[in-house]
Amino acid sequence: MSCGCSRTRDGGGARDLCARIFVRALTNPRFGARTALIVAAATAVQALVSMATMILPAIAPRAAASLGVPSALIGFQVSLMYAFATAISLVSGRFVRRFGPVRTNQIALLLAAAGLTLSATASLAMIAVGSILMGIGYGLPNPAASHLLMRFTPAHRRNFVFSLKQTGVPLGGVLAGLTAPALAELVDWRAPLLATALAAASIALVFAFARARWDDDRDASHALFRAPLEGIWSMLAVAPLRHLCAIGFLLAAVQVCLVTFLVVLLVEDYGLSIVMAGMVLGLVQVAGVIGRVGWGLAADATHQGLRTLLAIGVVIVALALVLAFAARSASLAVVVLTLLGATAIGWNGVFLAETARLAPAGRVGEATGIILSLTYLGVFVGPALFGMAAPLLGGYRSAFLLLALAAAVASVFASIARRSAERIG
Repeated sequence: MSCGCSRTRDGGGARDLCARIFVRALTNPRFGARTALIVAAATAVQALVSMATMILPAIAPRAAASLGVPSALIGFQVSLMYAFATAISLVSGRFVRRFGPVRTNQIALLLAAAGLTLSATASLAMIAVGSILMGIGYGLPNPAASHLLMRFTPAHRRNFVFSLKQTGVPLGGVLAGLTAPALAELVDWRAPLLATALAAASIALVFAFARARWDDDRDASHALFRAPLEGIWSMLAVAPLRHLCAIGFLLAAVQVCLVTFLVVLLVEDYGLSIVMAGMVLGLVQVAGVIGRVGWGLAADATHQGLRTLLAIGVVIVALALVLAFAARSASLAVVVLTLLGATAIGWNGVFLAETARLAPAGRVGEATGIILSLTYLGVFVGPALFGMAAPLLGGYRSAFLLLALAAAVASVFASIARRSAERIG
């Protein structure tokens, strides 16, 4: 959006901060060597597939100018990716059971690499096909990671481990923002696409060395596409999982609205330059990395993942109300938005850990895929409603009342889910 070469020094500091947080967590002496290796591998995959989906948005003006199309078309490209991510998530857990989590991650990385390479051909048709492949690749890693982490992670560290792995999503965003625009300026807009494709393909090859050890519980006879709706209904029949679907839908809408409209909010409502607003976006993503780790630690310390999700919702409500009613200066708005980043981007790890905990035995990957497919629907609905409501409510700042409402409802569902889980035992 606005990540040019002039931001390299500030961006480097953000990148170094993220790296220090992640490395320090992995080198904690209480963290087993095997768990650390699995988390590092899963996070790398998550960061790369997330980065793949964010490369074109990060260089949209340059790519659009070269292709002779409006930059606004990038919205359709993002929607296309998420549409196929949603669809594949319905059956991604079955991929994990049939091929194993390592092979599933390899497929995801190679799909991302292929999608990026096709997009670099500078053909609109190939960009569409590449976006479909990247969307499918994006929908596969979470169930694979959940399967591995649930299998090899001690229960008392689960929320932290899942949250640490989920830092890959904002890390991918930080990497895309720091590297893609600069590389596009120095070489060509296709250069970051091809460089990321090469990185994804290389990591996919490295993963081959872990397959014998981590894919030893795969079932080659497991059907991939048989009766997907049956799997959905069986998961929704479990009351806490049904409530988690609602929580995920609402918090995903809040998260994507924050990231999507943050720059335009700061530019149009607070008068910041687009470069400064882009730097704030990077800061908010870094806060998301820290928040994911912090909320995971809090959930493990209290042994209350669902109560932690409730608390996250309450904090989002308070911050969104402050922004809508009290944050009249840009400096205060930046502080509030940074704290929102730590919460509205920080919920995913605890959410996935609770999904894994509440899933039927032996069906963690399947449950994760199905719950995420319904969660992704919030990505479609949220920005559309927010964008339509902003002019009616008097600006983007006032539209944050909608995010407060969504987070409040998510907190109610978290409370209901907690009581349902306690009844099940």
